[in-house]
Amino acid sequence: KDKFDMKRLKKGIALILFFFFSVTLLLGGCEEQVVKRQYFAFDTIINLTFYGADDSVFAECYRLCTEYEHKFSRTDTESEIYRVNLSGGGDVSDETAELISLGLEYGKLSGGLFDITIGAVSELWDLKSEPPVIPDEDELEKAVLSVDYRNVSLEGKRIELKNGAKLDLGGIAKGYVADRLKELALSMGVERGIIDLGGNIALIGAKSESSGWTVGIKEPFSTSGELAGYVEVSDMSVVTSGIYERAAESGGRLWHHLINPNTGMPEDNEFASVTIISESSAECDALSTICYLMGEDGMTFAEEQGVEAVFITRDGSVLHTGGIGSSIPFTEN
Repeated sequence: KDKFDMKRLKKGIALILFFFFSVTLLLGGCEEQVVKRQYFAFDTIINLTFYGADDSVFAECYRLCTEYEHKFSRTDTESEIYRVNLSGGGDVSDETAELISLGLEYGKLSGGLFDITIGAVSELWDLKSEPPVIPDEDELEKAVLSVDYRNVSLEGKRIELKNGAKLDLGGIAKGYVADRLKELALSMGVERGIIDLGGNIALIGAKSESSGWTVGIKEPFSTSGELAGYVEVSDMSVVTSGIYERAAESGGRLWHHLINPNTGMPEDNEFASVTIISESSAECDALSTICYLMGEDGMTFAEEQGVEAVFITRDGSVLHTGGIGSSIPFTEN
């Protein structure tokens, strides 16, 4: 009996001490508490991971996502872009005008390889349906005639679309939203965190005082989530465009969403994915598409733009710009 009581006493003391230290650690480091939330918007899963954030931060982030989706979506019948496409122009909000202006800049920078007037082509494709919808050549030829970023006239918040042009901001919208979410989180006191918009990663601060965030680069076509490698970065954005995303097989061919605006067809080159690392998620978003469409010239273009890039070929070879592995730690699997 005495032996049993002593065990119980020791167990009770241990539980009290455990509880005391647990509370001390929680209270002493409450600003370091990791809080995660998951939402669905922009046709993708959004994962937010913030250190020391309360519910109000996440509520504002979700509100912002909802607001932007109702402005930028090509398919939402209540959105500004849907209305503009339907009527050929009109007044838009400051944010929509800003995003359109940014898209036009990348159109000019890329010589039209990045083109936000690809909407007439986009609506002909549906790779999610079963079977996937693949447009015929006549449809594409007609739709491609309207694709030219110079068909957009933007004066302040007033936009005009010419020659049947239709907008599709999908190639840059998620990056733009990630940047705005980061600004919002910082303004509300978040000093460390991860914003993940379906693979568009925007990082706030560093993981710790001694290390950055580890961001994996997926092995193209892997069905088990294998990584081709990973980078370590702080307060940057990492965005990948790949032919294994939003893709479908039909007629013995792989069809993917990285469309060449000059042909209306998925670009067919040696690369399977391009990852861009930069301070701006919108820049990463646009340049990852541009560099993929450029093929082997994309590496030089990325270096000219002052960003770092990782290219993975269809046969699994990994190529990268000079700063990868030096200024940006990189481990290849």
